[in-house]
Amino acid sequence: MFKKTGFITATIFIGYLFNQFNVPAGWLIGSLSTGIFYGLIVGKMTFRPVTFQFALSFIGANISLLLTLETLHKIYIYFIPLLIIVTLLILLGFYFSSLIIKNSKDINHITAFFCCIPGGASELIGLSQEYGADDRIVATFHSLRIIFLTFSIPITLAFLEPGYKTTQQAISDYPFEFKSLLFLLMIMILSVFLNRWIKIPGGNLLYSIALGFLFSQFIFEIPPAADFVKGIGQALIGGFVGVRFNREVLKRVIAIGPIAIIITIVLFFATFLCAGLFYLLTNLSFPISLISVVPAGAAEMSITAIAFGFDPTIVASLHIIRLIILFFSFPLLLKIFKKYFVKQSD
Repeated sequence: MFKKTGFITATIFIGYLFNQFNVPAGWLIGSLSTGIFYGLIVGKMTFRPVTFQFALSFIGANISLLLTLETLHKIYIYFIPLLIIVTLLILLGFYFSSLIIKNSKDINHITAFFCCIPGGASELIGLSQEYGADDRIVATFHSLRIIFLTFSIPITLAFLEPGYKTTQQAISDYPFEFKSLLFLLMIMILSVFLNRWIKIPGGNLLYSIALGFLFSQFIFEIPPAADFVKGIGQALIGGFVGVRFNREVLKRVIAIGPIAIIITIVLFFATFLCAGLFYLLTNLSFPISLISVVPAGAAEMSITAIAFGFDPTIVASLHIIRLIILFFSFPLLLKIFKKYFVKQSD
């Protein structure tokens, strides 16, 4: 417990320092770097799933205070363009899976499929074991994907949006209020328990956004949280994600071979093509399109939106819709992959 408390304190402090030195998405990048450093240099550290669930709910509760009815009215406009992008990412995942089967004798087609489907990492890792896949390899691929994209996308955005520090929305100027903190804690607890009762993809994030929105719009009058409160949420997510990339994961990446690195890098560049298409199909800017369609975590990209002063409610909503689409189409996707792609890769 002492080590974990020290680790969390360190991630928040380093995130704060990075932010003070104007590092792009400093809270996130600083804490992510701290987590990776600890995992690779110091040793393995694991947290109970409920710890990460509370962190996700904390992010969702913050986002809910920025959500408006006007934003909700806009979301349905983006559904068809998002469906097109998700379809392209799925096809790309099928192709990557077939490459893994061709280039690695030790990875079967079920494991390869779970490694490359652009869904929620936690959900896919959990499902993979039930279907007979090697969940250690699945976890390795998804950890590498999320770490790389979470690190690279904010840095890329800093080049695309060099003036982001001066264009942040007025929501970042809210002072700290104790009632906001109590509200966030209440939403966190409710959403975690609700997700245990009715479990769905991205449940903690979705429930906390929905509950927070309903309470703040129709029951309480709660202003958005202060900057440093949102920063702490970013640091928690960054630390928890970063520390997953430990020495065991690195050894498995090396054992799998170059194919894991190649797929991750190609996915990074393919994301820009998808973002460009989404940008052409919608009225969203290219930076927002990028963080809305990149197959990284919903929470990670939502806090990237917060860090750059973009509307995180649209980003979070689109990522949650992506997860739900993949979750409900999963049996069909596996059937298509077995029928059309496994034969081609043999």
